[in-house]
Amino acid sequence: MRAVWIFVLPVAVACGTDHDDSSATSSSSAGGASSTSGIGGSSSVSAGSSSTGGSAVSPICPEGSFGDPLEGDPQPVVVSDGYDFLEGPVWFSELGVLLFSNMVFAQSGPDGWPPATIYRLTPPASVDVFLDANGNGDLGVNGLGIDHDGWLIGCTHDERSISRIDPGTLARTTVADRFEGNRFNSPNDNVVRSDGTIYFTDPTWQLGNRPQETNFKGVYRIAPDGDVLLVADDFGSPNGIALSPDETVLYVADDQNAHVRAFDVMPDGSTSGGAVFADTPGADGMAVDCAGNLYVTVTTGIAVFSPDGTALGSIDTPIKPANATFGGPDRKTLYITASSTLYRVDMAVPGLP
Repeated sequence: MRAVWIFVLPVAVACGTDHDDSSATSSSSAGGASSTSGIGGSSSVSAGSSSTGGSAVSPICPEGSFGDPLEGDPQPVVVSDGYDFLEGPVWFSELGVLLFSNMVFAQSGPDGWPPATIYRLTPPASVDVFLDANGNGDLGVNGLGIDHDGWLIGCTHDERSISRIDPGTLARTTVADRFEGNRFNSPNDNVVRSDGTIYFTDPTWQLGNRPQETNFKGVYRIAPDGDVLLVADDFGSPNGIALSPDETVLYVADDQNAHVRAFDVMPDGSTSGGAVFADTPGADGMAVDCAGNLYVTVTTGIAVFSPDGTALGSIDTPIKPANATFGGPDRKTLYITASSTLYRVDMAVPGLP
Protein backbone atom coordinates (compact mmCIF):
# COMPACT_ATOMS: atom_id res chain seq x y z
CA MET A 1 0.00 0.00 0.00
CA ARG A 2 1.09 3.58 -0.58
CA ALA A 3 1.62 6.13 2.13
CA VAL A 4 -0.76 9.02 1.55
CA TRP A 5 -1.05 12.21 3.58
CA ILE A 6 -4.42 13.87 3.06
CA PHE A 7 -4.29 17.65 2.76
CA VAL A 8 -6.91 18.99 0.39
CA LEU A 9 -5.48 22.29 -0.84
CA PRO A 10 -6.20 25.24 -2.42
CA VAL A 11 1.02 18.64 -20.24
CA ALA A 12 8.31 16.98 -38.69
CA VAL A 13 6.39 14.11 -40.04
CA ALA A 14 5.05 14.74 -43.52
CA CYS A 15 1.57 13.30 -43.47
CA GLY A 16 -1.11 12.76 -46.06
CA THR A 17 -4.02 15.03 -46.78
CA ASP A 18 -6.94 12.93 -45.70
CA HIS A 19 -8.49 15.50 -43.38
CA ASP A 20 -8.57 19.18 -42.56
CA ASP A 21 -10.25 20.62 -39.47
CA SER A 22 -11.34 23.86 -41.10
CA SER A 23 -15.02 23.48 -40.15
CA ALA A 24 -15.84 24.69 -36.64
CA THR A 25 -18.61 25.34 -34.21
CA SER A 26 -18.25 27.49 -31.15
CA SER A 27 -19.09 25.48 -28.05
CA SER A 28 -18.41 27.81 -25.15
CA SER A 29 -16.08 30.62 -24.31
CA ALA A 30 -12.89 29.70 -22.52
CA GLY A 31 -13.20 30.42 -18.84
CA GLY A 32 -10.55 31.73 -16.51
CA ALA A 33 -8.25 33.60 -18.80
CA SER A 34 -5.61 34.15 -16.13
CA SER A 35 -4.70 32.66 -12.80
CA THR A 36 -5.22 34.71 -9.66
CA SER A 37 -3.45 32.25 -7.41
CA GLY A 38 0.07 33.48 -8.10
CA ILE A 39 1.06 29.98 -9.17
CA GLY A 40 0.58 30.02 -12.92
CA GLY A 41 1.32 32.29 -15.79
CA SER A 42 5.00 31.70 -16.52
CA SER A 43 5.22 28.62 -18.73
CA SER A 44 3.23 26.06 -20.66
CA VAL A 45 3.17 22.33 -20.35
CA SER A 46 3.36 22.06 -24.09
CA ALA A 47 6.31 22.86 -26.30
CA GLY A 48 7.07 25.98 -28.23
CA SER A 49 7.98 29.54 -27.24
CA SER A 50 6.26 31.31 -30.10
CA SER A 51 2.75 32.59 -29.45
CA THR A 52 1.67 31.21 -32.79
CA GLY A 53 3.32 27.84 -32.28
CA GLY A 54 5.20 25.65 -34.70
CA SER A 55 8.33 27.75 -35.24
CA ALA A 56 10.37 27.74 -32.06
CA VAL A 57 12.28 25.31 -29.92
CA SER A 58 10.60 24.48 -26.63
CA PRO A 59 11.81 26.76 -23.80
CA ILE A 60 11.79 23.65 -21.61
CA CYS A 61 14.48 21.99 -23.69
CA PRO A 62 18.17 22.95 -23.64
CA GLU A 63 19.85 23.83 -26.91
CA GLY A 64 22.14 21.37 -28.61
CA SER A 65 21.97 17.78 -29.74
CA PHE A 66 20.85 14.76 -27.75
CA GLY A 67 22.14 11.22 -27.64
CA ASP A 68 20.53 7.82 -27.31
CA PRO A 69 17.27 8.19 -25.36
CA LEU A 70 17.65 4.65 -24.01
CA GLU A 71 21.28 5.03 -22.95
CA GLY A 72 22.12 2.89 -19.94
CA ASP A 73 19.09 0.60 -20.33
CA PRO A 74 16.75 2.66 -18.10
CA GLN A 75 14.50 0.66 -15.77
CA PRO A 76 11.26 1.58 -13.99
CA VAL A 77 11.29 2.12 -10.23
CA VAL A 78 8.15 2.09 -8.08
CA VAL A 79 7.34 5.52 -6.63
CA SER A 80 3.95 4.75 -5.09
CA ASP A 81 1.34 2.00 -5.39
CA GLY A 82 -1.97 0.68 -4.07
CA TYR A 83 -4.18 2.73 -6.41
CA ASP A 84 -7.11 1.64 -8.57
CA PHE A 85 -6.48 2.91 -12.10
CA LEU A 86 -3.93 5.68 -12.61
CA GLU A 87 -4.02 8.06 -15.56
CA GLY A 88 -3.31 11.58 -16.76
CA PRO A 89 0.15 12.46 -15.33
CA VAL A 90 1.40 16.01 -15.87
CA TRP A 91 4.39 17.83 -14.39
CA PHE A 92 3.42 21.16 -12.82
CA SER A 93 6.69 23.08 -13.03
CA GLU A 94 5.55 26.11 -11.01
CA LEU A 95 4.84 23.87 -8.03
CA GLY A 96 7.57 21.32 -8.69
CA VAL A 97 5.07 18.46 -8.43
CA LEU A 98 3.52 15.72 -10.53
CA LEU A 99 -0.27 15.62 -10.72
CA PHE A 100 -2.04 12.41 -11.73
CA SER A 101 -5.59 11.05 -11.58
CA ASN A 102 -6.85 7.83 -9.99
CA MET A 103 -10.15 6.48 -11.30
CA VAL A 104 -12.13 4.09 -9.10
CA PHE A 105 -14.38 2.01 -11.35
CA ALA A 106 -15.84 0.04 -8.42
CA GLN A 107 -17.41 3.26 -7.13
CA SER A 108 -19.17 4.16 -10.40
CA GLY A 109 -22.66 5.54 -9.80
CA PRO A 110 -25.94 4.98 -11.65
CA ASP A 111 -24.61 6.69 -14.79
CA GLY A 112 -21.70 4.28 -14.92
CA TRP A 113 -18.76 6.72 -14.90
CA PRO A 114 -15.90 6.27 -12.40
CA PRO A 115 -15.16 8.98 -9.83
CA ALA A 116 -11.55 10.09 -9.55
CA THR A 117 -9.11 11.81 -7.25
CA ILE A 118 -6.22 13.97 -8.45
CA TYR A 119 -3.07 13.20 -6.45
CA ARG A 120 0.07 15.28 -6.10
CA LEU A 121 3.56 13.80 -5.95
CA THR A 122 6.29 15.94 -4.42
CA PRO A 123 9.50 14.15 -5.41
CA PRO A 124 10.93 11.86 -4.54
CA ALA A 125 7.96 10.01 -2.99
CA SER A 126 5.62 12.22 -0.93
CA VAL A 127 2.02 11.85 -2.16
CA ASP A 128 -1.05 13.75 -1.01
CA VAL A 129 -4.49 14.64 -2.36
CA PHE A 130 -4.70 17.65 -4.68
CA LEU A 131 -8.39 17.43 -5.57
CA ASP A 132 -10.66 14.87 -3.92
CA ALA A 133 -13.90 13.65 -5.50
CA ASN A 134 -15.55 13.29 -2.09
CA GLY A 135 -14.16 16.41 -0.46
CA ASN A 136 -14.96 18.73 -3.37
CA GLY A 137 -18.09 17.28 -4.89
CA ASP A 138 -18.35 14.70 -7.62
CA LEU A 139 -15.31 14.54 -9.84
CA GLY A 140 -14.58 12.31 -12.80
CA VAL A 141 -11.32 13.19 -14.54
CA ASN A 142 -8.82 11.36 -16.73
CA GLY A 143 -6.14 13.19 -18.73
CA LEU A 144 -4.53 16.36 -17.34
CA GLY A 145 -2.64 19.24 -18.93
CA ILE A 146 -1.43 22.74 -18.02
CA ASP A 147 -2.37 25.75 -20.12
CA HIS A 148 -0.30 28.83 -20.93
CA ASP A 149 -1.77 30.69 -17.92
CA GLY A 150 -0.81 27.97 -15.46
CA TRP A 151 -4.29 26.49 -15.05
CA LEU A 152 -4.92 22.77 -14.89
CA ILE A 153 -6.82 21.45 -17.92
CA GLY A 154 -8.82 18.31 -17.17
CA CYS A 155 -10.67 15.80 -19.33
CA THR A 156 -13.67 15.67 -17.03
CA HIS A 157 -15.89 12.73 -17.97
CA ASP A 158 -18.35 13.43 -15.14
CA GLU A 159 -19.60 16.42 -17.15
CA ARG A 160 -18.41 15.08 -20.54
CA SER A 161 -16.33 18.23 -20.86
CA ILE A 162 -12.95 19.91 -20.91
CA SER A 163 -12.51 21.86 -17.70
CA ARG A 164 -10.12 24.49 -16.40
CA ILE A 165 -9.18 24.17 -12.71
CA ASP A 166 -7.63 27.00 -10.72
CA PRO A 167 -4.59 25.44 -8.98
CA GLY A 168 -4.99 27.74 -5.99
CA THR A 169 -8.72 27.75 -5.27
CA LEU A 170 -9.56 24.47 -7.09
CA ALA A 171 -12.52 26.25 -8.68
CA ARG A 172 -13.56 24.53 -11.90
CA THR A 173 -14.98 26.14 -15.04
CA THR A 174 -16.14 24.49 -18.24
CA VAL A 175 -14.07 25.27 -21.32
CA ALA A 176 -16.23 23.24 -23.72
CA ASP A 177 -18.74 20.38 -23.53
CA ARG A 178 -20.32 20.25 -27.00
CA PHE A 179 -19.58 20.09 -30.70
CA GLU A 180 -22.30 21.31 -33.07
CA GLY A 181 -24.79 21.20 -30.21
CA ASN A 182 -24.07 17.60 -29.18
CA ARG A 183 -22.40 16.56 -25.94
CA PHE A 184 -18.93 15.06 -26.09
CA ASN A 185 -18.64 11.35 -25.30
CA SER A 186 -16.06 11.24 -22.48
CA PRO A 187 -12.94 13.35 -23.07
CA ASN A 188 -9.87 11.25 -22.37
CA ASP A 189 -6.54 13.00 -22.87
CA ASN A 190 -5.35 16.49 -23.80
CA VAL A 191 -2.28 18.50 -24.72
CA VAL A 192 -2.06 22.31 -24.69
CA ARG A 193 -0.14 24.34 -27.24
CA SER A 194 1.88 27.41 -26.24
CA ASP A 195 -0.84 29.78 -27.51
CA GLY A 196 -3.51 28.07 -25.37
CA THR A 197 -4.99 25.81 -28.07
CA ILE A 198 -6.25 22.60 -26.48
CA TYR A 199 -6.16 19.35 -28.45
CA PHE A 200 -8.07 16.42 -26.96
CA THR A 201 -9.44 12.96 -27.67
CA ASP A 202 -13.04 11.90 -27.09
CA PRO A 203 -13.58 8.11 -27.05
CA THR A 204 -16.39 6.45 -25.07
CA TRP A 205 -14.38 4.76 -22.32
CA GLN A 206 -16.02 6.66 -19.44
CA LEU A 207 -19.35 7.41 -21.12
CA GLY A 208 -21.02 4.83 -18.89
CA ASN A 209 -24.77 4.45 -19.31
CA ARG A 210 -25.32 7.91 -20.72
CA PRO A 211 -26.55 8.23 -24.33
CA GLN A 212 -23.96 8.97 -26.99
CA GLU A 213 -24.87 12.19 -28.80
CA THR A 214 -22.14 12.16 -31.45
CA ASN A 215 -21.99 9.25 -33.90
CA PHE A 216 -18.18 9.07 -33.87
CA LYS A 217 -15.21 9.09 -31.50
CA GLY A 218 -13.47 12.32 -32.31
CA VAL A 219 -10.29 14.31 -31.93
CA TYR A 220 -10.84 18.03 -31.41
CA ARG A 221 -9.09 21.30 -30.87
CA ILE A 222 -10.36 24.22 -28.84
CA ALA A 223 -9.05 27.50 -30.22
CA PRO A 224 -7.97 30.27 -27.84
CA ASP A 225 -11.26 32.08 -28.56
CA GLY A 226 -13.26 29.04 -27.37
CA ASP A 227 -14.33 27.68 -30.76
CA VAL A 228 -14.41 23.87 -30.94
CA LEU A 229 -13.06 22.44 -34.20
CA LEU A 230 -12.91 18.87 -35.43
CA VAL A 231 -9.48 17.41 -36.13
CA ALA A 232 -10.65 13.91 -37.12
CA ASP A 233 -13.75 11.70 -36.91
CA ASP A 234 -12.35 8.48 -38.40
CA PHE A 235 -10.64 6.90 -35.38
CA GLY A 236 -11.62 3.54 -33.99
CA SER A 237 -10.93 4.80 -30.47
CA PRO A 238 -8.69 7.88 -30.04
CA ASN A 239 -6.71 7.81 -26.83
CA GLY A 240 -3.38 9.47 -25.99
CA ILE A 241 -2.34 12.75 -27.60
CA ALA A 242 0.94 14.70 -27.77
CA LEU A 243 2.71 17.50 -29.62
CA SER A 244 6.22 17.50 -31.05
CA PRO A 245 8.68 19.93 -29.39
CA ASP A 246 8.28 22.49 -32.20
CA GLU A 247 4.49 22.02 -32.22
CA THR A 248 4.37 21.14 -35.91
CA VAL A 249 3.17 17.54 -35.40
CA LEU A 250 0.19 16.27 -33.40
CA TYR A 251 0.36 12.59 -32.43
CA VAL A 252 -2.83 10.68 -31.62
CA ALA A 253 -3.00 7.05 -30.49
CA ASP A 254 -5.79 4.79 -31.75
CA ASP A 255 -6.00 1.86 -29.34
CA GLN A 256 -8.65 0.02 -31.36
CA ASN A 257 -6.56 0.05 -34.51
CA ALA A 258 -3.24 -0.43 -32.65
CA HIS A 259 -1.34 2.49 -34.13
CA VAL A 260 -0.35 6.13 -33.69
CA ARG A 261 -1.25 8.69 -36.33
CA ALA A 262 0.50 12.01 -37.03
CA PHE A 263 -1.10 15.27 -38.15
CA ASP A 264 0.69 18.33 -39.50
CA VAL A 265 -0.05 21.41 -37.38
CA MET A 266 -0.21 24.81 -39.04
CA PRO A 267 0.83 28.08 -37.32
CA ASP A 268 -2.85 28.90 -36.68
CA GLY A 269 -3.38 25.54 -34.95
CA SER A 270 -5.30 23.89 -37.76
CA THR A 271 -4.30 20.38 -38.80
CA SER A 272 -4.03 18.22 -41.89
CA GLY A 273 -2.90 14.71 -42.72
CA GLY A 274 -3.28 11.92 -40.20
CA ALA A 275 -1.19 9.15 -41.72
CA VAL A 276 -0.13 6.19 -39.58
CA PHE A 277 3.13 7.03 -37.81
CA ALA A 278 3.80 3.70 -36.09
CA ASP A 279 2.10 0.40 -35.30
CA THR A 280 1.66 0.14 -31.53
CA PRO A 281 -0.39 -2.74 -30.05
CA GLY A 282 -2.15 -1.55 -26.91
CA ALA A 283 -1.41 2.11 -27.63
CA ASP A 284 -2.61 4.46 -24.91
CA GLY A 285 -0.90 7.59 -23.56
CA MET A 286 2.25 9.25 -24.92
CA ALA A 287 5.16 11.50 -24.02
CA VAL A 288 7.75 13.36 -26.11
CA ASP A 289 11.38 14.14 -25.32
CA CYS A 290 13.41 17.18 -26.36
CA ALA A 291 14.90 15.32 -29.34
CA GLY A 292 11.38 14.73 -30.66
CA ASN A 293 11.34 11.03 -29.80
CA LEU A 294 7.88 9.66 -29.06
CA TYR A 295 7.23 7.41 -26.03
CA VAL A 296 4.06 5.34 -26.42
CA THR A 297 2.52 3.24 -23.65
CA VAL A 298 1.85 -0.20 -25.13
CA THR A 299 0.98 -3.66 -23.88
CA THR A 300 4.44 -4.49 -22.54
CA GLY A 301 5.68 -1.07 -21.47
CA ILE A 302 6.93 2.02 -23.31
CA ALA A 303 7.79 1.83 -27.01
CA VAL A 304 10.16 4.59 -28.17
CA PHE A 305 10.19 5.97 -31.72
CA SER A 306 12.38 8.56 -33.43
CA PRO A 307 10.70 11.55 -35.12
CA ASP A 308 10.75 9.67 -38.43
CA GLY A 309 8.95 6.66 -36.95
CA THR A 310 11.95 4.38 -36.50
CA ALA A 311 11.56 2.02 -33.54
CA LEU A 312 14.41 2.74 -31.12
CA GLY A 313 13.63 0.22 -28.40
CA SER A 314 11.45 -0.08 -25.33
CA ILE A 315 11.21 0.22 -21.57
CA ASP A 316 9.48 -2.84 -20.11
CA THR A 317 7.11 -2.38 -17.17
CA PRO A 318 5.72 -5.07 -14.84
CA ILE A 319 2.19 -3.72 -15.36
CA LYS A 320 0.66 -2.45 -18.60
CA PRO A 321 1.02 1.33 -18.50
CA ALA A 322 -1.71 3.82 -19.35
CA ASN A 323 0.18 7.08 -19.69
CA ALA A 324 3.52 8.84 -19.23
CA THR A 325 5.10 12.28 -18.94
CA PHE A 326 8.47 13.85 -18.28
CA GLY A 327 9.13 15.79 -15.10
CA GLY A 328 11.59 16.66 -12.37
CA PRO A 329 13.78 19.78 -12.14
CA ASP A 330 15.83 18.73 -15.16
CA ARG A 331 12.89 17.03 -16.97
CA LYS A 332 14.88 13.79 -17.12
CA THR A 333 12.43 11.71 -15.08
CA LEU A 334 9.86 9.77 -17.07
CA TYR A 335 6.80 9.16 -14.87
CA ILE A 336 4.56 6.25 -15.86
CA THR A 337 1.04 5.54 -14.61
CA ALA A 338 0.20 1.83 -14.71
CA SER A 339 -3.08 0.73 -13.10
CA SER A 340 -2.20 0.45 -9.39
CA THR A 341 1.34 1.79 -9.60
CA LEU A 342 3.22 5.00 -10.33
CA TYR A 343 6.73 4.41 -11.74
CA ARG A 344 9.66 6.67 -12.50
CA VAL A 345 12.48 6.09 -14.96
CA ASP A 346 15.71 8.10 -14.99
CA MET A 347 16.35 9.08 -18.59
CA ALA A 348 19.36 10.42 -20.52
CA VAL A 349 17.35 12.90 -22.62
CA PRO A 350 15.00 15.49 -21.03
CA GLY A 351 11.41 15.70 -22.18
CA LEU A 352 8.22 17.70 -22.17
CA PRO A 353 5.91 17.69 -19.17
